Amino acid sequence: MNLNHVIPSRQFLGLLLLGISFFLTGCGEKEKSQNDMAVGNWTQMRNRAYILLITNPKGEWDSSVRIADATSKIVASKGSAKGNWYIEKNQMIFTVTASDIETIWQKNSTTFFDIVELTETVLQLKDEEGRLSVWKQTSSQQAAASEEAAEQFIPMGPVVVNLNKNRSSDKDRYL
Repeated sequence: MNLNHVIPSRQFLGLLLLGISFFLTGCGEKEKSQNDMAVGNWTQMRNRAYILLITNPKGEWDSSVRIADATSKIVASKGSAKGNWYIEKNQMIFTVTASDIETIWQKNSTTFFDIVELTETVLQLKDEEGRLSVWKQTSSQQAAASEEAAEQFIPMGPVVVNLNKNRSSDKDRYL
C-alpha cells in the first residue's frame, strides 16, 4: 500500500468537511440590523395626541400629530414633518427638512437620540436632555392578520334556542 495517496485523500476529506460546516453555519437566519428594525410605522401617545412616525429603508421619515377625543377617536390633525434619518454608533439621528409642528420637530434641525431599546415592536429613544420616549410599532401586516382572524368562521352543528319564555308557565317555543 502506498501511503503517499492516503494522506492527500485524508486532507481532501478534512477540507471538504470543513467547507461543509462553514456552509451550514452560514445558512442560518440572518440577524436583523438596527437599521432594518427601525424601519416601519411607529406611534407614541402624549396626553390625547398621537404622534405617528414612519421611517423607510431609504433613510427618509414622515411624522404627523393627530388629536383624539375622550373616546380615543381621531378628530383633528395638528401638523406634519419630514426629513432624513440614520443610525450611527447606537444613536438614531433625525434631520428635519420640513415641519409645521415646531414644538416636536424644529425645521432645519438635527436631533440625536440614544437608542435605549430597539426591537421589532418597541423603539425607546433618549433625547439629548435625558427624556425617554417610547414608540410602539404599528403595522398593516398586524392589522391584516387581525382582520383575517375576525373573518374566520367556526363550523357548528344545529343549535336549538328556546324563544320568548318570560314566565315559567309560558309554552316552550324552539327555533
